[in-house]
Amino acid sequence: MSLAKNKNQFKEFCWGRFEVQLDESYRIRLNKAIVQNLKSQKVTQLWLYPGLTNKNIILCPPANQKAYRGKTENGISEDQNYDILFRKYIATGQLKSFDTQGRITLTQDCTECLSSKQQTSLVILGMGLWYEVWLFDNWADEIHNYAL
Repeated sequence: MSLAKNKNQFKEFCWGRFEVQLDESYRIRLNKAIVQNLKSQKVTQLWLYPGLTNKNIILCPPANQKAYRGKTENGISEDQNYDILFRKYIATGQLKSFDTQGRITLTQDCTECLSSKQQTSLVILGMGLWYEVWLFDNWADEIHNYAL
């Protein structure tokens, strides 16, 4: 599925950069602005996926899940290990609710992507159709590596 061709069927409302903390129970407390934005779109659950970099996770509103899955499948479709990658990055996705305080508990697959004993500071980046969640240092490295 071409995201550009079908973009108009998905609603882009996941924008912004937010700093949050990962607590000892592997929960993220979503920023108030994110929670308000999601609620304004009638979103009470998010799909959680490990990111393709193994350094981030994806929080995807259900209405945009098809777009995320299509983009991810396109990214792994040429790989000889497609089945393994599909199982790791798509089949492990889980639909999770966030509570009244905006907390969402991460899945085991997602905690592995954010595991760090020293760091609990996270950056949430709105990517239009979904959010990416990074350990702060991993995000800074990723941005630095691609700086012009």
